[in-house]
This record gives sequence, structure tokens and C-alpha cells, in this order.
Amino acid sequence: AHVINPNLFRTLPYDPVKDFAPVATVYASEFALALHPSVPANNVKEFIALAKARPGQLNYASTGNGSPNQLAAELFSMMVGTKMQHIPYKGSGQAIADLIGGQVQLYFTPPLPAIPFIKSGKLKAIAVSGETRVPALPQVPTFTEAGLAGLDARVWYGVLAPAGTPKDIV
Repeated sequence: AHVINPNLFRTLPYDPVKDFAPVATVYASEFALALHPSVPANNVKEFIALAKARPGQLNYASTGNGSPNQLAAELFSMMVGTKMQHIPYKGSGQAIADLIGGQVQLYFTPPLPAIPFIKSGKLKAIAVSGETRVPALPQVPTFTEAGLAGLDARVWYGVLAPAGTPKDIV
């Protein structure tokens, strides 16, 4: 939200750069492109062809409007020249449940919550963002390895302090 909000809202009651001092990254993750098993694509090339053949017909889940998941899906759509239908959820639990249930066809998800479903075959992951493969999913290539270089999407959470906080406290 700290990085995204300035791009979504015309005015904010704070300056995200000048009003804060970064303290630490708490969590960071790449995204996995997870598909429902019924989607007739087993790799990025096949999925791009499918998305182009069915513009606006594939539904993707996100954790809400303006969320990193939505932005990753929109970046993908822009890069490959197609349109997919956004279905926003209030959180990742319902998004993954509906992906498993087939109500949506895809979801850009941090890998960790999807790993059990990928390993059990309830979902299939066709690529991960980032420079390296996810150790828990060594069979899943990066987008670059799969032929779509430049899809740099990730989520991170951090701790910030008010600007001017003494360096020894930061």
C-alpha cells in the first residue's frame, strides 16, 4: 500500500518518501501464476495463446482493487496484449478457494499459500516472477525462463518509522 497508494490516489495526507524512514523488510515474495487444472494451458506460451484467443473471458482473482495481485495480472495482460476479467476478493483465502473451485481461472499469488494445492494437483503453477525459481517449486520456471522477460511483480511488507527518527533507533 505504501508504494501503490500514491499511484492510485490523487492526494494523500502524507508523502510516502519524505514522511517516513525505512526500518526493515519483514516479508517479501515473488508471485506464482496459478491456474485451475481445467485451464487448457500447461506453460506460459500456451497460456498467452489461450488468453489472446479468449480476450475478456478468463477471470482472475485478486485480493482487491489496486492490490499487488491485480497489478501483476494487469502487467501480464499489458505485456502480452490481451484482456482478462478482474474478480476482486476481500482476501487471499477466498481467492484461492474460488480458484480451486473453478469460479476463477487464475490468480497471481505468493507461492507459500498455494504450494500445498500445487503439489496435490488442485492447482497448477506455470511460472514465478523474480530472477530465480522458488525452492519449494523447483519444477516451475521463472517468467523469463518461460519466454516472458520483464514480468517483475512481487509483494513486500516492511516497518517504517516517522521521518526524522534518530538513526540509532531506526
